[in-house]
Amino acid sequence: QEYVFSKSNIAKRAKKHVVNYDIKERELFSGKNTTYFSAKIPDGPLDDKSNYVYIKDGYVCHNNERLFSLDKVRLRGEYNLYNILGAVAALYGVVSVESMALVAYSYEGAPHRNEHILTQGGVFFVDSSADSSPTRTKTTLTAHEKSKTIAIMGGYDKCLDYTPLNEVAKELKLVILFGANKHKIKDSIPSAKRVILANSIYEATKVAYKEAMAGDFVVLTPASASFDMFENYIDRAEKFKDAIRGLGNGKN
Repeated sequence: QEYVFSKSNIAKRAKKHVVNYDIKERELFSGKNTTYFSAKIPDGPLDDKSNYVYIKDGYVCHNNERLFSLDKVRLRGEYNLYNILGAVAALYGVVSVESMALVAYSYEGAPHRNEHILTQGGVFFVDSSADSSPTRTKTTLTAHEKSKTIAIMGGYDKCLDYTPLNEVAKELKLVILFGANKHKIKDSIPSAKRVILANSIYEATKVAYKEAMAGDFVVLTPASASFDMFENYIDRAEKFKDAIRGLGNGKN
């Protein structure tokens, strides 16, 4: 509620509002010049006072104009879809539709945020070391087929509540935990099918590869800060890549 209050207070002073239509608090962030964005067609007729960016028949649309198809968009996950819609809502009329489509079709995402590193032995390795909280990890895991996902979590304990991970953990193939808070996370995800504890990111990566089958995803998504074992989340990502390089060329 504090977060909502802070953002809505900023919105009161804005000249233009770009608002997620699908959140219940949308009216708190709206103004005279509002563009809404939504993953579905907004309910009812599109009124004349606001603009709308939404998905219809696999296309990003602005009001009654079809802009570009989602077929070639490289980013995956519902949260990235909302990011794209929000960007279009903010920039429509400022840059060309062609420019927006070009970026949507070519941009592969930020480093260390659900970033596909390589495929080895048919296993997809994904670096999301920037996930320093349970909510970010939960969001990252929605972008993958959970039954084929092995999640590597754990790190420095910032006294966070890890119970939100329990909902997604029950659908994962395997959770591998390392770091200072590994036991705390384990106690917070009783729904997990399998949990394995490791002593380092190297051991965690090796175990993940051993347990994975072709077509599976091994995702480093710590849900934690990095300061127990690493300089920062970038150093953690580099150590993960080192661990992958040390696996060899093929699966046993």
